[in-house]
Amino acid sequence: MDGFSENLSAEGAVEGYREPTEDEIAEKIFDWWISSLSYSEWYAQEYLQLKIPFTYDDEGDMEADT
Repeated sequence: MDGFSENLSAEGAVEGYREPTEDEIAEKIFDWWISSLSYSEWYAQEYLQLKIPFTYDDEGDMEADT
């Protein structure tokens, strides 16, 4: 497997990090391809979305949980 590390405890590796498998990479490429978006747009929608949990106060007004 060229380009993929089988040893998760390789020297210099960041603890808790594992390299994605070929299947995971292929799935992401396929998702991007069928989205009909540019890679920049797809990446922004997939990974850069700001997710803010909202709740309602006693008066029914929406507020962000920060």
